[in-house]
Amino acid sequence: MKNLRRAAVGSLACALVLPACGPGVRGEVIATTSILAAALSQDTDFLYWRTEDAIVRLSKQGGTPETIVGGQPPGANTVVSGDRVFWLNQSGGAVSLHSAATTGGDERVLDPDENAGGPIFRNLASDGTFLYWSNESGEIRRAPVIGGGAGTFGQTD
Repeated sequence: MKNLRRAAVGSLACALVLPACGPGVRGEVIATTSILAAALSQDTDFLYWRTEDAIVRLSKQGGTPETIVGGQPPGANTVVSGDRVFWLNQSGGAVSLHSAATTGGDERVLDPDENAGGPIFRNLASDGTFLYWSNESGEIRRAPVIGGGAGTFGQTD
């Protein structure tokens, strides 16, 4: 069983990944789960992460994780923007960009064929208008949060 921890002081994301964020900072267990909390993201009230086959959320007050959308292939990175949670799926050589309502359901495929530059999953961020990520070719890619084709925004090298 993995324990999710919340620090009394400091960065919430740091405290959830590590037992403590620094010397003398103790965590507080807010939930116990048998799944790894990978690709952690947050909004005002909830934490969001990927499991091996789902996107889930947990109230920052603690409790039981809720499945937002199941049946997802393993992947990395989630980001929350407004009332949507976003993620990239990779199944074999196929990569697709998805979103769902933060309350669950309403899954949308925003870009069904985002294969430029090889495997993605380096980061995922949003400014509320666009989603941004990088790939193995060093490209920084972006796509509108409302859906549509992705394009190269810049180069990391």
